[in-house]
Amino acid sequence: MNRRATDRTPALALVRNLIRIQRKLEPLLEEGATGLWKLWETQDQRFDRLNEDWGFHCEVLLQRYGGVLNQLYLRLVESSGLAVSADQYLRTWWRFVRKDLGGLNNAQDFSSSLWTAVAAAAGRLELDPEFQPVMRLKPKFMLRQFVDEMKQRESAVALRVLAYTALSADTELVSASEEELADIVYRACVALHDTVKRFEPSLEVMTGGAIDLMESNDDVAVARRYSAWLFQS
Repeated sequence: MNRRATDRTPALALVRNLIRIQRKLEPLLEEGATGLWKLWETQDQRFDRLNEDWGFHCEVLLQRYGGVLNQLYLRLVESSGLAVSADQYLRTWWRFVRKDLGGLNNAQDFSSSLWTAVAAAAGRLELDPEFQPVMRLKPKFMLRQFVDEMKQRESAVALRVLAYTALSADTELVSASEEELADIVYRACVALHDTVKRFEPSLEVMTGGAIDLMESNDDVAVARRYSAWLFQS
């Protein structure tokens, strides 16, 4: 898969591809240096190609979660006195993630795996009192995967920009009035809820229990709840 195609791939599909790539890499790595030497000697490009694909997928996944990870880092600093730089924390977080990604059997487990690394990289436990302000961001973190699955492209783009990246990244949204932004957020939250409902049978696994579906069919109540998760946590 080329880089451009990888950029457009939803997070769940990215992780499915990572699992597939990992399984193809494992036999090549099991032979250690001898196996890699044989690949080089016979000009077999499989390892380089697979390793490059792995790198593309990991880079895109990191970009998708970069905004909310920075928010989590700042919350950790405020609530638990985390005393490392953001770059150091993210590198540690990624080491935990990369180790776990290779062992996933089901792509739907990936968000929980990413979330577990949030506490582990900080040397904290989820039950620690100082970690509780960070836990309030768990629903927002878990919702990121569903934004990629939204069928309403404009609403998906709006949430990526407004909830998960800097507003300056989209000039059209920057120029919108407060009333227009409120309407955009309302429609996007309702669309996101509709997307989450499609995954109801797997929701517990995919979100680590952080997201539960409302029984109410009131779009206003739905939008209010998702808005709280995305913007007020």
